[in-house]
Amino acid sequence: MLPPTDVYSIVVNNKDEFPIMVTVLYKGADGKEESKQKDIESNESAKFEEIEYDAGSSKAVMAVFRVNITSAGPSNALHNHEAPFNVSSPTKGYVFDISTGEGGKLGIEHHSP
Repeated sequence: MLPPTDVYSIVVNNKDEFPIMVTVLYKGADGKEESKQKDIESNESAKFEEIEYDAGSSKAVMAVFRVNITSAGPSNALHNHEAPFNVSSPTKGYVFDISTGEGGKLGIEHHSP
């Protein structure tokens, strides 16, 4: 049996010249969903921590299932990235590097820490 390929927390590095708004959506094994949103200024970073929830007699951790990134620049570019992410085992601190791509589109690189 293979290990789960869930991402539990992410780091977003805004290397773009404009601020961005990031919304991270989490989902628990019980189907419950929760989201966190942050505005990240140019050349700053933000961490979206894991979210624990009560799973009866124990605690469980929600997995990240979608990351929405919107630029505050003139293009108002939007990027949505959904699980599965490029990981082979449970991962904390998965990294998204944001920059301006061709034609003002958001350039997104993502990788394990």
